[in-house]
Amino acid sequence: MAQDKGYAERDPRLDISGGDSSHKLAILTLLGFGVAARPANIYTEGITGIETSDIQYAKELGYAVKLLAIAKKSDGALELRVHPTLIPTAHLMANIGGVYNAIFVKGDLIGENLFYGEGAGPSLPQARS
Repeated sequence: MAQDKGYAERDPRLDISGGDSSHKLAILTLLGFGVAARPANIYTEGITGIETSDIQYAKELGYAVKLLAIAKKSDGALELRVHPTLIPTAHLMANIGGVYNAIFVKGDLIGENLFYGEGAGPSLPQARS
């Protein structure tokens, strides 16, 4: 169904395994932190173990289940990981869905910022020459 709507890659295993997210995280890590990370070295857990009942139960408790790619720097160390995460439904990230991707940035000097846009799907505008 996700492929029919244009949400999933041609090979959906990259999406559900978290592989696509780990590739994107490696690119963002280079851009944001100047560190070249290999996707193979990023802890990656996909959504294959998530059941519909897990999503429904999380919703009853006030959470959304999202596959997050996380880069976090603290005490001089950089932590990189991809895994399903419970996010409070009141958080902006909980409401990102469909073909949209988002990057949530939190920093001492900039506070919290959310950047989002269409990342896949047939509704992307075609390039013009």
